[in-house]
Amino acid sequence: MAITFLRARKRHTFHWCASLIFNVDIVKYYASGNFICSGRKNPRTGGVIICRAKDKMEVEKIIQEDPFYREELAEYEVIEFLPARYAEGFERFIDRA
Repeated sequence: MAITFLRARKRHTFHWCASLIFNVDIVKYYASGNFICSGRKNPRTGGVIICRAKDKMEVEKIIQEDPFYREELAEYEVIEFLPARYAEGFERFIDRA
């Protein structure tokens, strides 16, 4: 999923603190195997999370926990894809039906 901030971040220090709470909560999504990696965009206009889920609805439920979503400070784009080629070791992240 791609996350894009809608407002200047320096005006929303409180929301950045709330986002840190979400960052603590995302540990559970790494532990459950939903999140593969995450990081900020460069320039810092948002972030990206590589996620695996059973369906788009599961991802949207996760997004709803983010304070940036609840406060309408960011928009989210969920992009579904099926990897055709990948580096050795990545196959453990791919669910084959």
